[in-house]
Amino acid sequence: MTCLEMIDQWSLSKNRTHDPLLLHIEFRGFTSNELICADESRAPGAIENVQQLLESYWKENILTPLDVRCGMFADQSSEFVCKDTVMEALEAWGWPTIMEMRARKKLFVFNLNLYPSNEICRNVYYNTDRYKEESELFFDRAFQDQIGNARTSRTSAFAEGFDQWMQTRHTGLITRLRHTYNVERATTLGARFDAFPITVMDFDKSPKSTALDQIDSTG
Repeated sequence: MTCLEMIDQWSLSKNRTHDPLLLHIEFRGFTSNELICADESRAPGAIENVQQLLESYWKENILTPLDVRCGMFADQSSEFVCKDTVMEALEAWGWPTIMEMRARKKLFVFNLNLYPSNEICRNVYYNTDRYKEESELFFDRAFQDQIGNARTSRTSAFAEGFDQWMQTRHTGLITRLRHTYNVERATTLGARFDAFPITVMDFDKSPKSTALDQIDSTG
């Protein structure tokens, strides 16, 4: 069973009534030399194949950049027009709420996680036929995690880093805070959550479990 099949079966078990899922997509190989985006003959087709695969599971359930840019959930007047970029739309009317997304069954959001090691994928993605037709599925991580760069891209809506979060939390840019050291115990995580209203943090290292960890995590 593939990862997508597992997600789909879980979603179906909830009758497509669950909270929206944000999934990060990364195009890469086990070494930089294997990065599919470096192969100009194969890269556009590979990115298209992934989007077609995702549509085969959830075509009607994916929140796309066009949905956000054109205010699918916004109050629309007779003078309403789509925004040129996702960031412009977010600053105008924001992301849809969880309840709005559940009501419309827009339950999957895909972010193309771009960073220095796979930055070449950005140009490949932006030059695909689907992107030019404005029917792309992926939002993407802003170049160099900068809000200014996000505003010049049609689909950038994500970043990573504490400074980025501090500077852009009022704009709608979704920022991942990444902890690069050891997993913290529950009390520390609770304090972090009180300071920063996020529910998921990434950890690069997982130390061996200790009795103190177990006691702390159970209250």
